Amino acid sequence: MFSKQQRKIKRISEFVAVLSKYGFKDILARMNVSAPSTVETIVADSEYSRIRKALEELGPTFVKLGQTLSNRDDLLPKELIQELQRLQDKVDVYPMNINEVLEDNFGPEYKDSFQHINTEALAAASIAQIYQATLSRGQHVVLKVKRPGIEHTIETDLLLMKDVARVLTQYFEFAEKINLIQALNAFEKSLLTELSFVNERKNIERLAQNFKDDTKAYVPKVYPYLSNNEVLCMEFIDGAKITDNGFHNMHGLNVRQLAQNGLDLYLKQILEHGFFHADPHAGNIMTLSDGRIAFIDMGAMGEIYQSDRVILEDLILHLVARNPAKLVEILKRMAVRIDVPDERKLHDDIANILNMVNTSSLEDLKITVLLNKFKEILFENKIIMPDYFMLLVRGIILIESVGRTLNPDINIVKSMEPYVTSVLQKRFSPNYLYQQGITKLSELGDDLQNVPTEMRQILKKLHDGNLSVQVKNDETRKFNATVEKGVTNLAMAIILSALLLSLTLIMVSNTNSILSDLSFLMILGWSVLLSGFLVIRLLRRQP
Repeated sequence: MFSKQQRKIKRISEFVAVLSKYGFKDILARMNVSAPSTVETIVADSEYSRIRKALEELGPTFVKLGQTLSNRDDLLPKELIQELQRLQDKVDVYPMNINEVLEDNFGPEYKDSFQHINTEALAAASIAQIYQATLSRGQHVVLKVKRPGIEHTIETDLLLMKDVARVLTQYFEFAEKINLIQALNAFEKSLLTELSFVNERKNIERLAQNFKDDTKAYVPKVYPYLSNNEVLCMEFIDGAKITDNGFHNMHGLNVRQLAQNGLDLYLKQILEHGFFHADPHAGNIMTLSDGRIAFIDMGAMGEIYQSDRVILEDLILHLVARNPAKLVEILKRMAVRIDVPDERKLHDDIANILNMVNTSSLEDLKITVLLNKFKEILFENKIIMPDYFMLLVRGIILIESVGRTLNPDINIVKSMEPYVTSVLQKRFSPNYLYQQGITKLSELGDDLQNVPTEMRQILKKLHDGNLSVQVKNDETRKFNATVEKGVTNLAMAIILSALLLSLTLIMVSNTNSILSDLSFLMILGWSVLLSGFLVIRLLRRQP
């Protein structure tokens, strides 16, 4: 067995040969590596085509990196994205003794758990191979078995990628602009997560919990006693790809309804659970004979944390309200990195997307077109979005593509209407307003606590003669307007918070007082109306 350093040296020699072959000797020179003279250089193709071919020749880890970057329209030029989207996992079946693997992982007694194991692989991918089997009680299962040595290969390739990324960032401006090192770190995290079968089992169990009461969904069972980090045993799904119309016709399934159900289930993953399939292409979505839909291959999942879900809700609400200024503001809040060269152009680009939504009929509106245009805007305006957001965008594009294959009239925007309604109901509920009021009061208290300290610092500087005030004339009007708006909003926020706090105290009070002669519902109604009025006033005063 080679050591980590020996594996890295061997891999570096292969890497150098491939880069030299495809005409990237300038990168090798920056790495202080001499290109081998025996390698014939190919320079006839375009630079982007040579990048794609080099990744394919370097093997599965580099192919996966290219496939991941092919979703990052906010980072890379359109022409390179098109080349990377052509990357395919070309992996032959590895000769593996499945019985030996099972005995190594579960001991000789593993045989007691099976009636039959098919020793021929059903499918092969870069990380694992799939085998069919039957358990002792008759359940049909699939065994996902990790390819031998794949972890060492990936570990070595990641070390090499990091070295290359550091060189590219140091010597090539484009690598620094797209934050290549951060993109590589995100890829490493995603790949190592996918490499963990323990993590995939937990993903399946979590998805099963999320959809336990949903009659449209089916999540395959997993068998923990036959699963570890090398082998994953799960239920065999007796169905077909969701795009298999022959299967649908055989079982009398409504194709249009299947398309809508698949879309609804995916939107539910995103908008309700904040935990969604990262690669919902047609091969990963199965239809059962009774019409239920199953998502498979859950090694890679996207997750939206609670704070990000609130921002995502804001994005959707202002998209529906067609407010370009607010959408730009929210994009800036979400962005990992931002360097907008022209604020007015960004505003106009977002407004143009909203006009496309406004002027298109629901039947003609294709979310894929809108999102591709949106990704172009991100790239042109140098806005780098978080990884979960780009996974989400890619997922929606894939799911709409699957849906339109079955039903050309399917519409994601219309399907989101119930969610928008529920968000609005939540945002204007007394409990939500109360919680927001308490949060604002807490933030106000924290700010007020800092005022004496800050005032003492200012007074000390004034006393020592060190206080200086610098105001630019052309900014004075903006500054005054900002202060006036801030003071007004602060006053209204205090009134709103006090009102909500008072209402809460009334609701929880058990005492009988003058309120006994009044209608509690009337008080509640007027309080909510006044709260809503103040919230609307606050929103309308925003820039």
